[in-house]
Amino acid sequence: MKDRHQARLAVIVAVALYVLLPSKLTFGPIWIVPLLVAVLLIPLVALAPTQLRGVRLMRVLTIALVAVLNFFNVMSVVFLIYDLVNMHAKEHAAVSAIELLTYGGLIWTTNVIIFALWYWELDGDGPFDRERYPSANDYPSVDFLFPQMQIDRTRIKGAPQNWRPMFIDYLYLSFTN
Repeated sequence: MKDRHQARLAVIVAVALYVLLPSKLTFGPIWIVPLLVAVLLIPLVALAPTQLRGVRLMRVLTIALVAVLNFFNVMSVVFLIYDLVNMHAKEHAAVSAIELLTYGGLIWTTNVIIFALWYWELDGDGPFDRERYPSANDYPSVDFLFPQMQIDRTRIKGAPQNWRPMFIDYLYLSFTN
């Protein structure tokens, strides 16, 4: 459950970073991303998956939410590259290096968050399936092998017995990749 709160907070941060971009680096009206995210995030917060059907619906909504964020972030990258390539055009407004670095940093940070959300959602058939198992070593299918999953618990005292990756682990994975 705590894992889902971290992911929801990451979504809100990604939307906030997108809203901070200037209009020339956003696709469509600035309010469209918060609206689309709210339409997809509110049911995810309200629903509690209790049966297989609820889990499938939440997985579809989560994938749609991450795809929406991903699309708008890619469009921001395209607009930033276009702006850099056409900096000598007449319609180009003078943009300082500080502004370019700031906007590029906002887009990159959003990209790290989006990939963390993708990794979190796609690893081991999703977070809702992973919650059914007591530890990461019990997952029937995993896509990422974390170091904690390779610890020989019979030889190392104090090793975590029921460790499983949280959203923050996927955020770190996204940052380092």
